[in-house]
Amino acid sequence: MGITVDEVVLGLDCILKINQTEVENVQDVTLNTSAGEADVTTRGNQGWRQTKATLKEATLEFTILKIETDETYITLRDAFLSNTTVHGWVGHKTGGNTYKSLSGAWSVTNFSEEQPLEEAVKINVTLKMAAIDTDSSSGASGSGSGSGSGG
Repeated sequence: MGITVDEVVLGLDCILKINQTEVENVQDVTLNTSAGEADVTTRGNQGWRQTKATLKEATLEFTILKIETDETYITLRDAFLSNTTVHGWVGHKTGGNTYKSLSGAWSVTNFSEEQPLEEAVKINVTLKMAAIDTDSSSGASGSGSGSGSGG
């Protein structure tokens, strides 16, 4: 039996929280995770390069509408201008459970304003992981509450 439509996670079921507040003024969100690489190739690898993953990094990229009174806009702008971090997590809701992908302290490294002629003014935001929550492992919790800290 294959995958059913009910098992597919849709973007509209996803959650972005900044400082305990669910961000509703958000459009597309991208969570990028990657690891550095160490070349551990030896002569005994039959001519194949051998690589081992090293330090991990995470980046959250998203767009919010510019609304001067919006709590998220103010929080992110102020964090960018003062070089402070925000606490945040990204995840999704499915069947009454909330699943976290990644949670922790994030540095605001990009806060760019886009002013298209015939559309709303948008703020493109990039957050880079500053410190991961120690209980940030992916998992479900019931009643719509987040797993790990910062839920």
